Parts: sequence; C-alpha cells; structure tokens
Amino acid sequence: MSRAVTCALAVLAFVVASASAHAQGNLRPVQLLGGLQRVQDSIARGDRSALPLQSEMVSLLDESFRRELAASGPLEEGVRPLLMFALGGGGATPASRMLERVPADHPDYAIAQAVLAYIVGNAAKAREFFAQVDVPAVGVPLSPYVALAKGTVNIGEDDEEARRSFDHARLLAPGTLVEEVALRRLLSIHVAREDVRGFSLVAVQYARRYIDSPFAAQFVSHYIPGVIAFDGALPHSRIRDLLSALARDQRIGVLMRLARSAAVAGHLELSAFASGELSHDMAGNTAVSVSRVRLYQNLAAVTSSNARQAYANLSGISEADLPIEDVPLLRAALRLAGAILGPAALASASVEPQPGPVTVGDSRGGEPKTSQARAGRAMQDKADKPEVSDTSYETLLSSARDRLKSIDKLIDE
Repeated sequence: MSRAVTCALAVLAFVVASASAHAQGNLRPVQLLGGLQRVQDSIARGDRSALPLQSEMVSLLDESFRRELAASGPLEEGVRPLLMFALGGGGATPASRMLERVPADHPDYAIAQAVLAYIVGNAAKAREFFAQVDVPAVGVPLSPYVALAKGTVNIGEDDEEARRSFDHARLLAPGTLVEEVALRRLLSIHVAREDVRGFSLVAVQYARRYIDSPFAAQFVSHYIPGVIAFDGALPHSRIRDLLSALARDQRIGVLMRLARSAAVAGHLELSAFASGELSHDMAGNTAVSVSRVRLYQNLAAVTSSNARQAYANLSGISEADLPIEDVPLLRAALRLAGAILGPAALASASVEPQPGPVTVGDSRGGEPKTSQARAGRAMQDKADKPEVSDTSYETLLSSARDRLKSIDKLIDE
C-alpha cells in the first residue's frame, strides 16, 4: 500500500471518528483543528484523495464554532484555535464575528485584529496590526499561520517584510501546507527583489519537496514568468538544478511552457536552451512533440538574423502535427517572417533544404510533410488576407508579439 493511500485511510478514519463524536457533542474544536492540519499536510505532500476530506473537516469546524458564536459568554476554547481556523481556510463569517468579541486587554488582541482585518480583506489595517506582532514569539502551532498571513498582506507594499515573514512561515512549519504555500509565494517576492539566487534556491526546494502537490501547477505558473523576467540573468545551470528534481513527464511539461514563453517574449537563447533540453527528454516521441519543439525553437528566431532559416524550418511543420492552441502561433510566425523577409527571400527560403533545429527521434521516420489540410488552409488565408506593405519593422514586430501573447495558454502535454 502506498504512503499516500495509507495517509488517506488514516485521515479518513479520523474524519469518520470525528463526525461520530461531533454528532454526540463530544468533539472540541481543538481536536478538529488537529485533524484539519493532518489533512492539509497530506495534501501538500501530494495526497489528492485528501482534498474532499479537507472540505469535510472545515465544515465540521465551521459548525462547531457557530455553536460557540451562539453562546453569549467568552470563547470556550480560547482565541487561538479560532485564529488558526480563520487562517487555515475556515469560514469568514463565524470567525470574524467571534474575533470582534476579543477584548482590547487580551494578550492576543493585536493578532486577533490583524486576522480579522485579513479575512475581511482590509490589507492596510491587517498590516498595521501585524506590525505589532513578533511572529516567532507567538509560538507554534499558531505562529506559522500568522507569518504566512503577514507575508501575504505585505506583498507589493513591503517585499522585504514579506520575504522575512514567508521565511519564518516555512522554517516554523517544515513539511506542511504552510511551507508549500510560503515557497510558492516567495518566488514572486524574489523576482520583485531581483534576487536570482533566492529565486533559484526556493524553486529547487519546492521541486524537491512539493512537486506532487495539487498546487504544483500554480508553482509552475509563477516559476516560468520569473525565469523570463530575469532576462538571461538566471544561469541555465540553475534551471537544470530544478529540472533534475522532476520526473521526466514533469520536466517535459515545464520545458514546454518555458520554451513557448521564451519564444513569445523574444528570448532566443532561453528558448533554444529549453528546446534543446526537450530534445533529450522527448527522443523517440511522436511527430506532435517533434513539431512542437521545432515550433518553439524557431519562433524567436523569426525576428533574429536567422529569420530566413527559421522560416524554412517553420514551413516544414504540419499544422496537423500541432495541438490546436499552437496552430495560431505557427501561422503568426510564418506571416511575420513573410513581412520581414519579403516575397523574394521567401521564395528562395522555400526551396532550400530545411534542416531540423533539434535532434529528436520521429517515430514515423523522416521530416513532417505539409498536409493537404494545411495547404488548403494556407491558400484560403492567402485569399482572405491582404499582403503586408508599408509597415515598419518595429510596428510589425510589436503587433506580432501582441498576437502571440494574446493566445498564449498553458500547455498540457
């Protein structure tokens, strides 16, 4: 039995027991909070079967705290379980109404006010009260949640404070969902601070610990733009460090996105690097993968000194061998090359040999041929669209890049 399944069964048993005890009125919120933490930590480690269990635990806690809300006396369990519930994804309505009852002379008053402002979306007020909180002094298990919230409200306002808070969160709660979230959010902080080393270290840490998390796609969606934003300042060796922590299919997914994004952004060297790495991981794959690698590697080259060769390579790609979301990319690149090179150069390029830009095995053998469907579509395009003329290079390039970016989507291999 796998570790994930074992964990899911253990958590499920806890939930069933919790629900039974809860029905009899014997279960306290603090006990339910322990179960919720175990569920969330198993999710962070890649146990997707625990996702519905999280909703069950939150529902049980929400009901429990609503019962306390109906009472007129002080909070039965104290303030801290309520704070953890609010910061751990609990219902905002009962949590906010109960936090309003915390008196000003309570030792956790500043935290309560900060969390109250945080869950109702008042970031400015939350920052004001979080500034009064010494996170390490709060003590676990509450302090990691406070650190995570404090970092979140400071993003874009005080990135150095946000970085410190996220570092506190992950160091105070290693191996938990809190650390998983903190690492993801640190990526954007390091990009804003132009901290290449910090960005790379956090990315590798995440890949080694949480790449199987259901939220790993969000990590990738922050990692790829970060690499692009550093505009060549991030050494390829650091990208390889991250790739080495991934399984083959995961590497292909990341490299596909990186190659495509770099090409659209005009980062020729980065696009070529990602495409070259892909050529090793996809050796022996189908023509679809071969064509996608060739497309991404030549997109950026269309606007370089190698535009003529790039056009020749792109002309050899069959639209039938591309996923539907990449067909507009190919068409836009061919039209851009046509406008830049002009009819005479295009005619010359079209009869030259068209060597593949990468060495990737094609399971069908040989170079992909232009399909009849593509030829028909190309003729229709030519009949429907006027020739480009009297257009400056910069205007044309900007327009083409805008078109490419507008259709840029996540690639699912």
